[in-house]
Amino acid sequence: MARTSSRIRARNEAAIPSPHILQPPQGVTCHIDKLSPEILTNVLQRVRNSWAKSEANDFAGILTVRHRWHEIAKPILCTDIVLTNTTLPLFLARITARDINSIRSLTIIISPLAGEKEAAKIPQPHGPTSRDWRRPPPLTNGIWRHLRRMAKWLPIMERLASFSFRVQQPDPRRCSERWLKDKVLKLLLKNLPLSCTGIELDTAGFGDDDQKVHLCDTLRDIMPRMKNARLHLDTLCEHMLKGKGSAAAEPVAAELALAEPAAEDPQREEPALAEQPKRYVHAPDLETLILHMNICISDSVNAADFKTSTCNMTPQPQSIRNALRSAFGAQAFPNVTRLSVFKIEIPIDRLDAMDNPPCDFLWTCLIENDLLGQYKIIMPYLRVEGYPDADFLRYRDAKGEARSAFGNWEALTSLAEDNAWVTTASGSRLPGTFLESSWAEDKGYEMDDGTVDLFDQEPALAQRTRHLTTPNQPSGLKYYYGYGDVGELVRCVMVRDTMMQSEEVFEERACKGKLWYWLE
Repeated sequence: MARTSSRIRARNEAAIPSPHILQPPQGVTCHIDKLSPEILTNVLQRVRNSWAKSEANDFAGILTVRHRWHEIAKPILCTDIVLTNTTLPLFLARITARDINSIRSLTIIISPLAGEKEAAKIPQPHGPTSRDWRRPPPLTNGIWRHLRRMAKWLPIMERLASFSFRVQQPDPRRCSERWLKDKVLKLLLKNLPLSCTGIELDTAGFGDDDQKVHLCDTLRDIMPRMKNARLHLDTLCEHMLKGKGSAAAEPVAAELALAEPAAEDPQREEPALAEQPKRYVHAPDLETLILHMNICISDSVNAADFKTSTCNMTPQPQSIRNALRSAFGAQAFPNVTRLSVFKIEIPIDRLDAMDNPPCDFLWTCLIENDLLGQYKIIMPYLRVEGYPDADFLRYRDAKGEARSAFGNWEALTSLAEDNAWVTTASGSRLPGTFLESSWAEDKGYEMDDGTVDLFDQEPALAQRTRHLTTPNQPSGLKYYYGYGDVGELVRCVMVRDTMMQSEEVFEERACKGKLWYWLE
């Protein structure tokens, strides 16, 4: 009986062709081999760009089927490089000079949660919300060495057009230790080739505020050749826009008109002409510059402790927003089309006068300060119960059109930024203007926006979101978002039936300004 079973098994196995012996009949040419190298390159490029990040290894696997495929597609694999904690050392071990010449965009994504279990075992002497943590989680022990090695390759990436360095923070409410060394970031920036005209730096609040390293000086040196820049750093100052050794634009009267007046100090003397502030960098090709000024948005901590701060090396610093206004007025960015500063306001911080406010229904606001149009856009968002990794954002844009999204934090910020930077299906981070240009017209990129169709995915979710616009509170409770009579931002005001006088006063103030959003 055993002998019969073995014969049946052997016969069945013989009926299944092995992938190693699949060959066309002798004298018959495969149809794929009839394609010209140009067509085959285009096909493989579109296949690669349409596959998700998790399928990247599968695409690399199919290239081992035929030597010709491998030779044609290897430059495709190296055109848009996405590196993570685990793939960075593998890339450095296998990279060659030929591969380097094919790289057009480089995206480095570091995840601090990769070693979360091990990091949880580290003592936390300062508590979970302290900014004084300096002990890095175990995953970072070798990361610095790999990033320094990567910096040595950057100068010879002569075709590199876009560089993105991001710390992946799935939940921005999680305030964690600050371990990302500015010294390493400075080395990466200094070694970027002249061909690189797009840069994204997003440390997600993990940047180590090293007082011996001034990152803004390095940003100033590369800013004149930038076309697109997006910065989300722990510290920033006016030196990223002006200082020694920079190509300068002559100040004009608009600089004084746009700058906000400073508080008068009777003890301070007017500086001599030779001591006037240094001139601004001149970035003639800059199209978009986006700054995010919050590094943590936890409702459970003091939000002021987790905002982007001014570099300690700057005496009598000017706010970065005023510095941007002044630089724009001085014609430092003559061709800029987007100049925005984002910040986050937590309404609970502004409701001290209220007794027992229903905090569960307070919307946090993502606020864009558009320095070109000189207006603010208020974008309320709220965590949906039962979906710990997603928020619901809803607002009206500058044209008055309603916009909304339900998804992860990256998806919400992409919507708020109007896709100034986008994530492709393969994980690359690229400036939106790059994808609109001839640089990408033949690559067939597909976007990964991370959003969820709010009402089609799950009826239960749609039912819960109705409570976001109609809170389960007394009928007199209302939420307003808008401007005051002198441009003051009205963050959140709650009104009950017993407070009709306050409601009328608020509506009068809001109508004098521009009311962007109203929920009731």
